[in-house]
This record gives sequence, structure tokens and C-alpha cells, in this order.
Amino acid sequence: MQRLDPSYFEFLADAYAAQQGEPNPPGGDDAAAVPMHAALALRTAYVHAAETLLALLLGSVQAPDCLLGWMHLYQPGDLRSMIKKIDAYERFPSKLNATRVTWEQIAASVFSPLVLDDKEQEARIERNFADLWRHIAREWARQDTTSKYNSIKHGLRTHAGGFRLAMGVEDRPRERAAPARMRSFGGSRYGSSYCELRPIGSRETSAGVQRRLRLALQVADAIARVDRDEVARTWFQGLNPQLSDRSPARLLREGDLDEVGPEVVGAARAFLAGG
Repeated sequence: MQRLDPSYFEFLADAYAAQQGEPNPPGGDDAAAVPMHAALALRTAYVHAAETLLALLLGSVQAPDCLLGWMHLYQPGDLRSMIKKIDAYERFPSKLNATRVTWEQIAASVFSPLVLDDKEQEARIERNFADLWRHIAREWARQDTTSKYNSIKHGLRTHAGGFRLAMGVEDRPRERAAPARMRSFGGSRYGSSYCELRPIGSRETSAGVQRRLRLALQVADAIARVDRDEVARTWFQGLNPQLSDRSPARLLREGDLDEVGPEVVGAARAFLAGG
């Protein structure tokens, strides 16, 4: 374990970040592709680093006396299964002195050698790392993270480039809304498109998509009327404690609208009530 070199991932981050450059560098299409490819490489390195961190943490739960052997034998599916069981508070083989494993218990085990005079600070350190690891684990274990990672690493089966998203209520059905009625949800010059497998017949009807978009627009409009468009964009994209640290945008995109719709509306009301 002494041969672990965490500075490797720091090197990758620094090297790829240095290639970001200007949005429209001189030199034609080849030069313009460099920052986009660097952004894709950063995402690949992040997922790789996250898996390494989670393997070390969860390996220390199951095989603290032979972590190196566990690291050689585990599969990514093993990590995803353990993460799901931790979130669902289900049992799995563990050497922790606990019936069921939580991120708080993992943090307490990792930081057991840390002894501070300020016990509140000691507890806060453990709690904050537990929250961080929980967030990283949930993000890493998502299917869309796996799909993006595999698309990038297997021959760059992606289309790199930015995007912007705006919505508005049309004056007449099937006609684009007037520019003045469009509300921006933000965007970025970075991003990527990738292919994803879906079962035949699983594509949502246009009516279902319209329901999701209309609800998103109603919520964004309610927030923007009280605050600003920028606040509404940030709220949609950020992790929300009212939604179990999930973003409203992702819930509305991927969840069952009859279930997640009321949750998102409730979270928006709580946000507006809290100022």
C-alpha cells in the first residue's frame, strides 16, 4: 500500500486543465478540439480516481487485513452493489463492528487514529468526509456515469461540444415560443453527447416529455419571479438536500413524473419559503 501514488491523479488534473485554453483559439478546428478533448480526458480521470477512492474505502470495510489482495480481485460491479446496499441500509459482508454499514461508520473507522482536543471539530471532520464520500459514491454508481465513461474510453464514441437549454410556453401549439418568453436554464461550452442502450419500446412519448418540460418551466418561473434566472438555473442543477442530494433537473429527466414531480415542487416551495 505504500506504493500508492495519489499524485498521479493530481498530475492528470493539472495537465488536462492546462489544455483548456481559449474558447476559440487560433489554428482552426484542430486547435479548437484541444480544450474539448482535455475536458473529456478530465472527466475520464475523475471517474477513474473516484473508483480508486471507493475501492480503497470499501476494500477496507471487507478486507482491512488484506486490502491489496482485495484491490486485485474486485470488479466495478462489486463496488456498485455495495454502494446500493449502503444507501438502502442492507447487510453485506463486512469487518466493521456494525450490523449494517454506513458512510458515517466508514469515516469513523478511517479517522479512528485522529484524536483532537476539539471533539466537535473531530466529529465535524468525520461527518463532512462521510457526506463527501456518499456524494462521490452515488455519482460514480449511476448508470449514466458508466455509459459516459465507457463511451469516452472505448474509442471516444462521443460528440464533444457545448450546449444551452432554454424553454418557453408557445403562443400556439407546435410553434416556437417568442424569444421574449424563453427562459434560460444555463449551458456550457463544454459537454458531450454519447450513445446509450435502451430497451425497444421504452422511448417516452412526446406527450410525456412535454409534461416534464412544462413542470420544469413552471418551477423555474416561480423561482425566477422571486429571485433571478441565475438563481433558478443554479437551483435546478445543484444537489438538493430536500431531494436526498439529487438535482431537480436529473429527477425530472429520469424519474417517474407522478412520483418525482410532487417532490420537486415541494423542494421548490421549501426553497422559496426559506428565502
